[in-house]
Amino acid sequence: MNPTATRTNPVRPRRAGRILGLLVGIGLAAALAAAVAPALRDPANVTRLTIDNQTVYQLNVEVSATGDGGWADLGTVGRQRAKAIAQIADQGERWFFRFSYGGVDAGRVVRTRAELASGRWTLSVPAEVGDRLRSAGMPPSAF
Repeated sequence: MNPTATRTNPVRPRRAGRILGLLVGIGLAAALAAAVAPALRDPANVTRLTIDNQTVYQLNVEVSATGDGGWADLGTVGRQRAKAIAQIADQGERWFFRFSYGGVDAGRVVRTRAELASGRWTLSVPAEVGDRLRSAGMPPSAF
């Protein structure tokens, strides 16, 4: 027998191993992309939220998804006025709001997304917010 006729071809096992490695690599890359993709999406937004402040204080309003930190400033709302705020990041199932005036804490409220949606995305500032500021000796704001 001719020695070249009985020789095995070492290229095929290496090629099969490379193809298998390539397929495994592609599969891992696809799994990683699927896991990371939700984090790369823009956060959902609420088109418009209205803060209805019927107290006699100009209030600073902040919102948070947890109530423990990560507060987003929604700005000030004049006394006995309503303010519409456009494009607010969706805070999730529970929205935590906190109020202040002149550096004085005026309290917090929690609303569910369902409550806000059923109220046409309007948050009415509770009267207790004004009561707390009055109790703290704060005079009504000029505007």
